[in-house]
Amino acid sequence: ARAGQRPPHLAPAVAPVLPRRPAPAGLVRFLPPPEVVEFAQHVDIRPLTATVPGAEADEPRYEAWVRIVDPDVATTLGPAGTAAVLLDAMPPGVLALWQRPRPVPTVELTIHFASPTPEPAAWHHVAHETAWAGPSACVDQTELRSPAGRLVAVARQTRRIVGT
Repeated sequence: ARAGQRPPHLAPAVAPVLPRRPAPAGLVRFLPPPEVVEFAQHVDIRPLTATVPGAEADEPRYEAWVRIVDPDVATTLGPAGTAAVLLDAMPPGVLALWQRPRPVPTVELTIHFASPTPEPAAWHHVAHETAWAGPSACVDQTELRSPAGRLVAVARQTRRIVGT
């Protein structure tokens, strides 16, 4: 790359399209039944697309605004702890492909923060997808951004597909 230019293979630190997304307040909350996913009661997921678990979608991908429901919990966790919880809050992408859910537990989770101290924010934008899936395992990848579009962190999860 020429001096002062970013090499083409590097992702931008700021996604300029995020401010044009609908605000979370105007979106419907996705809340799975507590008997299926008890933890989901602690996060507020506002999908930006019609793709949710059980949608029989064409792609195993979600886009949403997410936050921790209790602001005191988010304060206690701090920005990095909040980011870690939100990166793991989305359902496995493969669930969007299926009509009926089945267990897809996390086996391994790796998080990479974009900066040493993420900026605090109530809402975050999440882009989540299954990168690949086989008969008994899959890998999900997640990107978490601030409301202004600044990259907070990325994560990859290896998951086991149970009951195939």
